[in-house]
Amino acid sequence: MGHGASHESGLENFLEKLNGGDLDTALAALVQRQRRLKWEALPTRIILIRHGESEGNVNRDIYTTKGDAHLELTPTGLQQAKDAGARLQGLVGDDRMFVVVSPFERTQQTLLGMYRGGLPESQVGVVHVSPQIREQEFGNFQHIGLHEAARVQQAIVGRFYYRRPNAESSADVYDRVSSFWDVLLDDTLPKTASENLRTCLIVTHGLTMRLVLMKLFQWSVETFETVWNVGNCEHVTLTKNMTKMCYQFDKKQSYPSKVCWATRPIWIVLRSKKASDETEKRLAMLQKLKEQNNWNLVEEVAAQEAEHHTEGHKHDEH
Repeated sequence: MGHGASHESGLENFLEKLNGGDLDTALAALVQRQRRLKWEALPTRIILIRHGESEGNVNRDIYTTKGDAHLELTPTGLQQAKDAGARLQGLVGDDRMFVVVSPFERTQQTLLGMYRGGLPESQVGVVHVSPQIREQEFGNFQHIGLHEAARVQQAIVGRFYYRRPNAESSADVYDRVSSFWDVLLDDTLPKTASENLRTCLIVTHGLTMRLVLMKLFQWSVETFETVWNVGNCEHVTLTKNMTKMCYQFDKKQSYPSKVCWATRPIWIVLRSKKASDETEKRLAMLQKLKEQNNWNLVEEVAAQEAEHHTEGHKHDEH
């Protein structure tokens, strides 16, 4: 009886100290210790790489007959993947790797192409296929002219919020990419700590990469809308900062080695100092649409764009 009373008194004393804040410092130190242990277990670097040139990058009409998930690399895209494998071989050195790849055919082929180019497959400890980092859903098939009409509407609605019929907006993709990133850092990678996987390679899509960076660096919607995809098989490297316990953009380990993901300064590539007569005509039609709010003009623009696909438009997405 006396022992039980003593135990109860000790518990009450502990709870009193807990409620009174006497143990706050100890609890905060415990939380900080757990956080540090988690970050020590995470890879030294995370590499985000876009797939190589795909069939959809060079022939937009293929979306009318072939599902986006089944598009393959072109010969150029395969060579880009091999070249990327050679580059990454020098970057990862002897690191064992955790690889995450989109389930789409072009990303799978990119990973295999990188192996053929020199990325050491023997150093890959885990390959995880994640549907959460697949390409933005644009609908099952895309009829001719849909992309051009969408461009016009997107300029009015905004690149982040615009959603094609039966498709996803960038905001929709952000939600699943954000969930992917949280689970990757809080659960998936810490579970592999015993395997000492020092590099995490994520083979994915241009928009997915931008949205991971938006999540990581807490970009505003306005900042996101100033950013465009990196080129095929270009990569972004994030290195671990244990002092701040975060991942930071590493310019030297990225390819190309430049900072291009901020509102200011903006990285701009000018194709020409003077727009073509055709482009000036389209801009005039868009201005007329804006002034009159006449949606019938959308079909006119779409019809003209369908006849005049430009290389620049082909490479913006996918």
